[in-house]
Amino acid sequence: MVKTIYADSYCSNQSTFIRILNALIDYQWTDVKITKEDLTPDLLKAFMDCTHGIIDLITGLYSALQHEALITDRKTKINEFFVRKVAKKYYPNLMKTIDNIDASEYDRTRLAEIEEANKLMKKDICKQSDIEHERTISKSKISHPIRIC
Repeated sequence: MVKTIYADSYCSNQSTFIRILNALIDYQWTDVKITKEDLTPDLLKAFMDCTHGIIDLITGLYSALQHEALITDRKTKINEFFVRKVAKKYYPNLMKTIDNIDASEYDRTRLAEIEEANKLMKKDICKQSDIEHERTISKSKISHPIRIC
């Protein structure tokens, strides 16, 4: 039996998600700062909707928010509407992909890819086993030559 390790399990962990955002708000360059109290359910939902809890996307979006606030108006209040607007501006293609993550077609495709990868790995293991078997036979022929009289 093959045990599956889900490397993305942290993405759906709400406490991990909030800890990441709490750590990020220490890094702000705008005049209007986000506080822990500003991390309302609506703001958290906007971040989650736009990143699916993926750390790389969270930090990228957060940087884009800071950048956009600086180039538009340093007094911009970062709220759920601003988060969605910036995500659409800086990550338009990524947003399309993220929107499909929950689609059943995505799961079917992902499972099919996993299945195909498992088949290829098993095939490689069989090939490697055959190669090792041939090497063993070759070595035994060399070390014990047959004498023909």
